Amino acid sequence: MSRSRLVLVSILSVALLGVGVGTPAEAAVDTAPPTLVTFDFTPKTVDVSAGAQQVAVTAQITDATGVDSPRVRVTSDSTTQASAYADLTLTAGDAQNGIYAATVTVPAGAAAGAWSVSLDALGDTIGNYAGAKSTHPTKLAVVDDDADLDPPALTDFSFTPSTVDVSSGPRDVVITAWITDATGTATPQVTVSSDQTDHAVGPLDMVRIAGDDHEGIYQATATILNGAAAGAWTVTLDPLADTLGNRELNHHRHPTALTVLDVHPDTAAPVLEDYAFTPTTVDVSAGAQQVTVTARITDATGAVAPAVSIESDSTGQVVGPITLSRTSGDARDGTYRATATIPTTAAPGTWAVVLPPLRDALGNREPTQHTHWARLTVLNQPVAVPEPPTAVSAVRADRSAQVSWTPGASNGSPITSFTVKASPGGATRTASGNQTSTLFPGLTNGTAYTFTVTATSANGSSRPSLPSTAVTPAAIPAPPTAVTAVRGDRSAQVTWTPGSNNGYPITSYTVTTQPGGAVKTVTGTMSTTTITGLTNGNPYTFTVTATNANGASLPSLPSAAIAPAAVPAAPTAVTAVRGDKMAQVTWTPGADNGSPITGFTITASPGGATMTVSRERDSATIGNLSNGVAYTFTVRATNAVGTSAASTASPAVTPATVPSAPAGVIATRADKSAVVTWTPAVDNGAAITGYTVTASPGGATVVLTGTKTTTTFKDLINGLTYSFTVTATNAVGTSLPSPASATVTPAAVPAPPVGVIAARGDKSAVVTWTPAADNGSPVTAYTITASPGGATMSVAGTMSTAKVIGLANGTPYTFTVKAINALGSSPASPASAAVIPATVPGTPTEVNATRGPRSAVVSWRAPADNGSPITGYTVTINPGGTTATVAGTRTRTTIKGLSNGTSYTFTVSATNTVGASPESLSSPAVIPAGRPPRIEDVQATVDGRTVTITWAAPEDNGAPVITYVVSVDPGRAAKTVLPENQSAVFERLNPGTYRFSVAATNYLGVGKRSKKITVRVPR
Repeated sequence: MSRSRLVLVSILSVALLGVGVGTPAEAAVDTAPPTLVTFDFTPKTVDVSAGAQQVAVTAQITDATGVDSPRVRVTSDSTTQASAYADLTLTAGDAQNGIYAATVTVPAGAAAGAWSVSLDALGDTIGNYAGAKSTHPTKLAVVDDDADLDPPALTDFSFTPSTVDVSSGPRDVVITAWITDATGTATPQVTVSSDQTDHAVGPLDMVRIAGDDHEGIYQATATILNGAAAGAWTVTLDPLADTLGNRELNHHRHPTALTVLDVHPDTAAPVLEDYAFTPTTVDVSAGAQQVTVTARITDATGAVAPAVSIESDSTGQVVGPITLSRTSGDARDGTYRATATIPTTAAPGTWAVVLPPLRDALGNREPTQHTHWARLTVLNQPVAVPEPPTAVSAVRADRSAQVSWTPGASNGSPITSFTVKASPGGATRTASGNQTSTLFPGLTNGTAYTFTVTATSANGSSRPSLPSTAVTPAAIPAPPTAVTAVRGDRSAQVTWTPGSNNGYPITSYTVTTQPGGAVKTVTGTMSTTTITGLTNGNPYTFTVTATNANGASLPSLPSAAIAPAAVPAAPTAVTAVRGDKMAQVTWTPGADNGSPITGFTITASPGGATMTVSRERDSATIGNLSNGVAYTFTVRATNAVGTSAASTASPAVTPATVPSAPAGVIATRADKSAVVTWTPAVDNGAAITGYTVTASPGGATVVLTGTKTTTTFKDLINGLTYSFTVTATNAVGTSLPSPASATVTPAAVPAPPVGVIAARGDKSAVVTWTPAADNGSPVTAYTITASPGGATMSVAGTMSTAKVIGLANGTPYTFTVKAINALGSSPASPASAAVIPATVPGTPTEVNATRGPRSAVVSWRAPADNGSPITGYTVTINPGGTTATVAGTRTRTTIKGLSNGTSYTFTVSATNTVGASPESLSSPAVIPAGRPPRIEDVQATVDGRTVTITWAAPEDNGAPVITYVVSVDPGRAAKTVLPENQSAVFERLNPGTYRFSVAATNYLGVGKRSKKITVRVPR
C-alpha cells in the first residue's frame, strides 16, 4: 500500500455515526500536492570522527488544505548508510503556510563522502501527494577517520523445538541469533512461514537477552496457532542491518525446517458475508461529512480486522485506510464498523469504498480486494471566502503597535471584519470590515512582534496574511537608581543601577554635578564614571539620566553628598637609635592636605614589621627586631582619605647583645667516650667566637674556637652516667649555660654467647646457651638463627633457652646465638651440634576389612613418617581389643581366629623411633562367615506315591541360609526350597526305591549334603 493511502488516519474516527460535522469550506476543491517554497540545512560539513553530529533542516511548505507531517533523512551517496527519519515540526505559520524544522543525527562511524539531504514526497491531509521526494542540490560532506562500512555478522542461528503439534492448541517456537557489529546492530526481525501455504508468523522483532548491540544474543518467540498448515515451515532472518544503515543483501534461512503437526489445519481465507456503507451521498460544500462502513466477516481461525479506504474515481484523493473495529460477534464471525470523514476539499463525483484482501491470524489471505458495487457520491460546491490581506505592516509604540494592511478581494461577499493576530503570544484584536489599520495594545516593551491579518465575510474567513516585518514596542527609559559617589582627590567616582530600557537599548547616561551644574555623558553600556575638576573640601551631590532612541529619562534621585580630599604629605627627618632587639624612631609630620592626620605607621626594613601610633605622637619604639641585622625605618601618615607615601628611610642601625644560651644539647654514648652536639646559639648581633663544653660529674671541659657544634669527650668510664652543658662566647661576652643534655652511660656491644646446645622436638628444637658479658649495657635480647634456612627468633635478654619452631622434621639443623644490648649485636656464637627434628608418625588412613571364614583381611594407607622411618604397625581387633603387629614395610595383613557371625571393626596405629601414632578411624564392620554346615536330621514320610522330606534348620555359620537344595536319586531333578521352609514334597513318584539328601546354601556357596536316606514307594 502506498504512503498516500496512510495520510488521513488523523481525520478518521472509529464507530462515529451521523453527518453534518465541520465548518464552512475555506477553499475550493484541492487536488494539488503541497509546494516546497524553501529548503535548506546547516552545517554543510560534519566531522563524526569523535562522535555523532547533528544537521538542522528547515523548509517552508504551503498547501491549500494543510501539509501532512513531512519527514527528512540523510543518505550516503556511496553506501547503503542512512540516518533515521526525523519528523519536521511546525515552528512558525500554520499548516497552510508554515516553516518546518527538524534535527537529523549523523552517527559516528558514518561513511565519509557526499550525503544527500532529502524530504519524503510531500502530501496533504486530503491525500494529494507529490510524485517524488525532494533532494537538496547541495551535498552534505561527512568526514570520518574511522568509518564502519560493514553490515552485522550472524555468528549463530537456532530455534527450538524443531517439531510442534498444534492439534490441541497453539505452541511456541523460540528463535535465537548471535550477532556482532562494530557500530551496533539494529533490531533484527524473524519470520516463520509455511513452505506449502501463505501461513506465516511475523515478521517479529527480536529482543536482545545478553551482551550489547556490538556483540549480543537476540531472541524472539513465534506462536504457531491451532489450525496452522501441517508440514515443513522455514525460519528466516531478514537481512541484518546496523544503526548506520549498513545492510546485508540476502535473508538468512535456517537449513533445518520446523515441522508442524496439525490434524485439522485451516488453509481457507476469511469470507466477506456482508458489506455496506451509509449514506451513499454526502455534500461537503458547507462542511466535512461522515460515512459509516460495516462488514460481516467469518473465518475458522479468526479474521484480522480489515482497513477501509474511500478513493476518488477522478483524482488521487484518498480517505483512509482506517481499521474497522469489531462491534459484535467474535473473530470467527463478527461485525466490523468504521467511520470516515470526507473533508470540505474533497473532489466532487463518485468515490469507491474499498476493503483490501481479507486475511486471518494464520496468514490465509484472499487474492483480491473488495470494491463495493455501489459508489459514494460526493457533492461539493464551495463558497468563496475572502482573499488574505496583503502589505501588512506595523509601527511600534509604547507597549503597543499600529498595524496596517491592504484588504484582499472579497470574492463576492462583503468583508465584515478583520482579525489581527500577534506573535509571539497569539493575542488577537478585531477591526471592522471598513478599517485598514488598528492600534494593537497590551504588548511587552522589548519583545519583537510580527502580525498576521485574517479577513472574514459571510462565507467564512480567509487564510492568514503573510507576517508583517517584526517591530519591538518601546518607551523612554526609566530613571537610574541607587546613585552613589565615592570621593577622590579633586574628583568623585559616581556609580548607578540602570533602570528599565522600556523596550529600546539605552544609548547614553548623563551625570550632573551640584553645585555648579557640570555634566558628563557616557555610553549606555557604562554604570560608573569619574567626575574630575572638583574642589577638595567642598560637598557635592550627583544625579543621572538615561537616554534611548525615544528620549531621555527623568533624573535619578541625588546621591549622598561627598567632599573631595587627598592623602597627607609624607613625614620627614626620620631617625633611629638602636637597642637590644629594638630601635627608637622619631620624625617630623607632613601637611595633612585638608583632612586631619589620624595616625602614623612605622615600617622596619628588612622584614616589613610595622607599628601604628596615634596622631599626637612623633616618636615610637619598635621592638621584636633581630640583633645583628641592619635596619632602616620609614613612616607614613594616614587621614580619612588614605595613607601618604612613605617617608625617606632613616640611617641604618644594628641591634646587638651577648649570645643566647646554646640549645638542643645531645650526647651519644660510645665505648669510654661520648659524642656531644648542640644547636648553635643566636649571636644577638655579634659573631660567636667559640663554645665551652662541660661534663658532669667531674667538671672536665673542652674549649672550642669558631663555630663548630660537635665534639667527642674521651677518657670517660664505661657504666658511669654523664650529662653535658655548653656556653657560647662573642665579642660582648659569654652566654648562660645551655640546659644539660640527657644523661648517657658509655658502653660497648656484648660478647658472643657460648655453650650453645640443641635438643630436637616435633618440627622444633630447644636451644640453650651460657649468657654473654654485657660490656656495660644490659643484654636486652638474644637472637637464635637456624641453619639451613636462616630462620630466626628473638627472646628476652634474661633468658638462656628458647624453643625454635617451624622446622622440617627429618632435616639436620645447627643453631647460633647473638646477644643484643642498646649498642648493638654481638658476633654469632659457635654453632651447636646438629639435631634432626622428628615426631610420631601420622595416623594411618583408609582402613578397610574384607571378611573371610573365621578371618578378615585388613588394609590401610601408610601415613607420613614425620621425620623418623615407620618401624611397624599395630592392628587392634574390636570387640576383644586383641592386637596384631605388622612390619613397617607392609600395609595389609590377615587377622585369623575370628568367630563367624560376629561383627568386627579394626583400627591401626604406626610406630617409629619417637613413638606410636594415634589409632586410625575404625574400619567398616565385617562379619566373618563360612558355608552352611551339614544337615543331620533328615526325615521322609511316604503317602502312596507322594514322599515328604523334612529336616531341621542348621546353624547359619555366620551368613543366613538362602535356599535348601533337596536331591533325589534316581531320575528326578533337585528341588530348591526357600529358607523359611524345612520340607519338600515329591508327588506322583513311580514305585521303586529312592535316595534323598538335603544341603543348605548361603552367599558363600552350598554346604555339605546330608546323609542320604532311602525311601521305598509301593505299588
